[in-house]
Amino acid sequence: IAAAGNDGSKEMRQYPAAEGAYGLLPVTASTAQRRLAAFANFGSWIDVAAPGEGITSTMAGGGYATWSGTSMAAPLAAGVAALVKAREPGLSAKELVRRLERNSAALCGTDDQRQIDAEAALRNVAPAALACP
Repeated sequence: IAAAGNDGSKEMRQYPAAEGAYGLLPVTASTAQRRLAAFANFGSWIDVAAPGEGITSTMAGGGYATWSGTSMAAPLAAGVAALVKAREPGLSAKELVRRLERNSAALCGTDDQRQIDAEAALRNVAPAALACP
């Protein structure tokens, strides 16, 4: 899993996310309203989005802060991947990536981006249809 970058661009490819390597899952950032975050890179080279705006995390030296970026979204996607892999340890990297992609939900306001859905990925079912806010 690799963060797709924070240039707000369709053309600007961030590496290693854009590498296209076997079993790699590029991740962009979405908002709480299930929309692509304004700062997040997007496009057909990015497979899924995960929440990445206003994420509370730990700080070096102690304490907490709120951050935004695809580097906040990537660990959430990695957590879902870890849960699926723990439930089904026999999945190959490619099968795991396909599962996360196939069981992700449409991201509001875009035709080509999808948001990770942890429950759907774990249950290996289509995500619930949600109306866009």
